[in-house]
Amino acid sequence: MAYQFEADEDPDAGVRRIVRERIDDAMKQLDRTGDKQHKGIHEARKRCKEIRAVLRLTRRPLGAHYRGENEAFRDVARGLASSRDAQAVVEAWDALRDRFGECLATDGDGIRQGLVARRDALLAETGDIGASLESAREALSQARARIAEWPEIPGFPDLAAGAARCYRRGEARLRDAQRGPSIEVLHEWRKRVKDYWYHTCLLRGVWPGIMTAWQRELKALSDCLGDDHDLMVLRSALLAEPERYGGDDRLTVPLMHMGQRQEELRAEAFRLGRRLYSESAEAYQRRLAGWWDLWRDDCQQQY
Repeated sequence: MAYQFEADEDPDAGVRRIVRERIDDAMKQLDRTGDKQHKGIHEARKRCKEIRAVLRLTRRPLGAHYRGENEAFRDVARGLASSRDAQAVVEAWDALRDRFGECLATDGDGIRQGLVARRDALLAETGDIGASLESAREALSQARARIAEWPEIPGFPDLAAGAARCYRRGEARLRDAQRGPSIEVLHEWRKRVKDYWYHTCLLRGVWPGIMTAWQRELKALSDCLGDDHDLMVLRSALLAEPERYGGDDRLTVPLMHMGQRQEELRAEAFRLGRRLYSESAEAYQRRLAGWWDLWRDDCQQQY
């Protein structure tokens, strides 16, 4: 089933179903091999992030269980991060080449070859990827078994409060980013935007037309911040070892275009952010609670 609550299930059943389905899919993704392995690892890490967003919705009713579960899924994603992060730098270069075309054509293949060599070297340093994958599978299997031990989630008000808490944190990180958009501050804001996006996906059913539009704009904001982050990591990689990529002279034009692209991405991110965080967290919580009640009433009337 989709990553969203269904009208015919209560919040407790919905949370458990969604988390189990995300775990099952993560384990399936980890079974990919060959050229598809990088993609599978990326998708498995996304499933862990989706699960952590569900946990943040249910933080209050989960009580003492929350911290341990959140850390467990965080650790699974971190254990797979080196593979994904090394590949993301290559993908950031490819995206830059796609955008600026001939402006980066001169010696661009040499830079990409250097980035691929860097990726392969980093992966070699991490040791046996098979061991990392097996460790992730075991941790996911144990986490799935623990779901039955979670306390009952009494109703939607707890979930609405969890969503509002994450929204409030996103508001604060937006203000931080506007004051000083460092790599750390922007990364923290992006994590909160991802929560907001995931929660909108989970609650899409309460008003599909509105929530789908909201979901689309949040995805655009998350992508802007993600692309900006990848470019910052790419810049750091190039500047750390310029000789690997042909020396400082060869990097002058690419670095200039990276800066230009980051300015574009941040301008769009702040434009979207001001709109998506334009209401108070209290108003956001009331809106979700009201729409949920109306949705459930409509469902009951149909049956």
